[in-house]
Amino acid sequence: MTNEIRNEIRDLKRQAATSDYFRSGQTELACALLLGETGSVDYLASRLSEDHLIKIQIWSIWALHTTEAPAPPSTGTTASSSPQATEANT
Repeated sequence: MTNEIRNEIRDLKRQAATSDYFRSGQTELACALLLGETGSVDYLASRLSEDHLIKIQIWSIWALHTTEAPAPPSTGTTASSSPQATEANT
């Protein structure tokens, strides 16, 4: 994403934060998702009503949000051949 696009998203987020638009909270949250602002996403999600949060969680954009670190890629080893499993068995 270019800096110009990121700045346009920031401008929209700022406008939403000061707007009376009935979906301003959802718009602000969507902008934070696009910008990868995890802390802001968590905060803004906590400020939405349960109904509005459920609605935004079914939007495709919600897939950009994760509160957990991604799982490491599979190495093709099984649990019994891992060092941790070997230590547990001794």
